[in-house]
Amino acid sequence: MPAQHRTRLFVSAGVLLVAVALVGAVSLSNSRVASAQGTHPAVSVVESVQPPLAPPANAPSVAIPDVTASPLATAEAGEAASAGAAAATDPVVVAIGDSIMDGHGVDPDQAWPVLLADQNTWQFADLATDGTGFVRLGNDANTFEAQVTEAIGLDPSVVIISASSNDLGEDNADIADASTSALEQLHTALPQAQIIALSAFWGDTAVPEQLLQIDSDLDSAAQNVSASYVDIGQPLAGQPDLMQSDDVHPTADGLHVLASAIGTDIAGVISH
Repeated sequence: MPAQHRTRLFVSAGVLLVAVALVGAVSLSNSRVASAQGTHPAVSVVESVQPPLAPPANAPSVAIPDVTASPLATAEAGEAASAGAAAATDPVVVAIGDSIMDGHGVDPDQAWPVLLADQNTWQFADLATDGTGFVRLGNDANTFEAQVTEAIGLDPSVVIISASSNDLGEDNADIADASTSALEQLHTALPQAQIIALSAFWGDTAVPEQLLQIDSDLDSAAQNVSASYVDIGQPLAGQPDLMQSDDVHPTADGLHVLASAIGTDIAGVISH
């Protein structure tokens, strides 16, 4: 065989051998991949639960407040409850009257019924109005009758009602009838309430005869319904310095004297 042909044969043979080797290598590789895929166990994906992170070593501590009530707070709560219970048992008192009762010319807190209410822890409503009487129309264009109606609506345990010098000059019979009617209305509507009728306040001079008659008629009206009648006298008689410049209304000091005197007078008849 010519040398040229042998050379070509050797080259062809060599190329063939290389090709065979490459095919074998690729087959082996595929076989291994297939084997690996067929025999590798399935991998389960499990959700990872991270534990809570610990605070840094240098993190400041946070104090948790103690919600347990302190002895002081417990005591204060008990006192508040006791005060509420006491208020519920304090008598509900209303006052029906004129400018002497409502503290005309001074701070309303200085009116004598208000002073007594503060001293005795009453639950108190002062219904008195300037210029008013059993017959005489007051500054609100009403008589005591309007105050009586308002008092009934409050359902008090004690009603204090006073005769008034505002009725001076009115007919005595009309005053007597109006006094009787007022007390009867109170007694009928409030059968469990204590009704206390007071004589009229006058001042530092002699008491007019008609005012004495007005007081007497109120006393009779009170007896008719088994109410209490208290003659307060004239605590400011002869003491003009305790009267305002109009010589009709007490000063603040005069009202304190009046409150003390009336408080003593009714102490024996008012229920507690």
